[in-house]
Amino acid sequence: MKKVFSTCLILFFLFLSKDAYASSIQETPVDFELMETQLLEKVREDFPHAQFVKDSEAFGPISTFGPAPPLSFLSVYAAYSEKHPDFEYFDEFQFRSAADHGGAYMHVVTAEIGYGHLRQATMEGTRLQSIHSQHIDLTGDNIIDGWFYWWDASGFEEGQFQFQNRSTNHPWNLMSDFIFIQ
Repeated sequence: MKKVFSTCLILFFLFLSKDAYASSIQETPVDFELMETQLLEKVREDFPHAQFVKDSEAFGPISTFGPAPPLSFLSVYAAYSEKHPDFEYFDEFQFRSAADHGGAYMHVVTAEIGYGHLRQATMEGTRLQSIHSQHIDLTGDNIIDGWFYWWDASGFEEGQFQFQNRSTNHPWNLMSDFIFIQ
């Protein structure tokens, strides 16, 4: 009888903690156009002809018959939050954010080059939802080279953010990156 009661009590507290986490996530208005403009300025430091692909008709002809390049690059690219509302860009070998993040909202941006599927982002082991994505053409040749994804980590003050994706085609490699966001 004690085991049943203890189990029920534990499940009840887990249920309450899930609801407390969900209620801590607040809907925050995000100006994605402004965020995309700031992100594109940063990308153009390395790729001067980079452009976001918003409207396929304005972008030009897109072919679906060519082979898709495999996933070749994946990175936790940047983060911004209520406590640090400007993008903090992460270096390739950075293991911890320099800025203090958290507050009512926190979004993490990931970048990937090549084509993948099965992408997943977690914060402290909790699966996150993608709230925005944007195609990017890095060379101005009207070929989509990759994507940026915005992940909602609202409700977390700090923790390990991990992102992974698997290549759509050969070599079907699994790539991942992580950073501790403080």
